Amino acid sequence: MNRYQNNGRRVPEDRYKRSFREFAVIYTVIVAALLALCGFLIYRITKTVRGTADESVPIPAATSSAAVPDTSDPGPGTGYENTTAPQTGTEAVTTDDGSAASSGLPPVTTSAPPVTTVPVTSAEPPVTTAPPVTTDPPVTTREITTAAETQNVSQPEPSSPVILAQTPDAGADYLRDVVFLGDSTTYGLEVYGKEFVTVDQIISGDGGTLDFTEITTKKVRYPDADKSFYDRDLLLIGDAVARRQPKILVITLGLNFSAEANGWEEAKLKKYFQKQVGDLYAIVKEKSPSTTVVFQTIYPTIDSRVQYGTLKNSRIDTRNSWLLEKCEELNCPVLWSHNYMSDGNGQLKAEFNTYHGDGIHLNPAGFAAMIEYLRTHAVK
Repeated sequence: MNRYQNNGRRVPEDRYKRSFREFAVIYTVIVAALLALCGFLIYRITKTVRGTADESVPIPAATSSAAVPDTSDPGPGTGYENTTAPQTGTEAVTTDDGSAASSGLPPVTTSAPPVTTVPVTSAEPPVTTAPPVTTDPPVTTREITTAAETQNVSQPEPSSPVILAQTPDAGADYLRDVVFLGDSTTYGLEVYGKEFVTVDQIISGDGGTLDFTEITTKKVRYPDADKSFYDRDLLLIGDAVARRQPKILVITLGLNFSAEANGWEEAKLKKYFQKQVGDLYAIVKEKSPSTTVVFQTIYPTIDSRVQYGTLKNSRIDTRNSWLLEKCEELNCPVLWSHNYMSDGNGQLKAEFNTYHGDGIHLNPAGFAAMIEYLRTHAVK
């Protein structure tokens, strides 16, 4: 019988093809639905099996802690990195708000032998730009009498009416009245002195450093605790002082100039150095007459670590003597911390330079010592 006939009647060819296409579509939809259903069932079964396996794994108790380095921007390229020393001690489970609390989990017993936890060490050391600081002792306030036992005795503190004498500890209230102006050794307070001072007490140059040769031309970052370093206003020193109106301004400058000679004779260097001290003093007093200006001596260095061949403690000692002479002329107080920060050989105490190892910049212990000296040699 002809396939286009049905009960003796001929079926049009296009009607047959249309019926075949409709059947094919329905078949395809049914197959796709079955495949989707099978896939969903497989997914659910797999998830259930994995969840059961995860719940059967015991949770090991924490046995060590590792500090996470603070990677916030430490400021411009001064060599300071805000690195947090690793902490050790009794472990606790840390809650979402950062507080320590007991985990409350009962011990998990299994048929397997006890598992000895092995400290995990990274295949690669952490990438930092500062030397490891794990050997640093905790920063604590020390007594003046104990520090004096190791201070520089090779060069006794000079006798001068403008050098601030030792006083009882003036305390935190006195420290809050102080604003610091200086180069990178002052900028370091913003990184390592947070325990003692706030950001709005530190004025340093754009780029984190400031030189005596730039006191009338280079702009400084106005101290604003609500802004990051590079978002702070750029002002000339006089304008920054005029806006801030500090009660006491401690100026620490001259380190970079101690490495400079410019081919000048000693007499010319001295004349220029003292002129800059006088000009800076005049700028501050003009813009903020009620401010008490205090010049601090240049910090000592460690000659064997310093990479600049012309920067030596002998040069720093000479600049400090020039500073004292000019301050006597101005009747301006001098914070003679140099000897307090020095060891018995006139070098910066090694324990104050462990973070950078460059023989120049202070670590938290160094700034703690400086703050201690400042509080116990207060302006009356």
